[in-house]
Amino acid sequence: AYYNTFINDPTTQMKAIYDHEGEHAQVTKYFGNPCMSLKSPYIDNCGFDAAGSMLDHIYGGLTQPVNHSGVGKIVPISQKK
Repeated sequence: AYYNTFINDPTTQMKAIYDHEGEHAQVTKYFGNPCMSLKSPYIDNCGFDAAGSMLDHIYGGLTQPVNHSGVGKIVPISQKK
């Protein structure tokens, strides 16, 4: 019932990718723990931009990001009001 509310054509509106490894984490192309790690901060460097792939599927035609490997750091922020 849930998918029927939002999905008209699953063949074009949904996309499954099975040819990239990744643990229960945000899979990235250049940053994070070694691929298949299951530890904080749950960002794994698996050589695949999962977020970019998802956004390209939704919006199409995105510009490829620049490789910023080794630049910056993760900074925790509070989301409390």
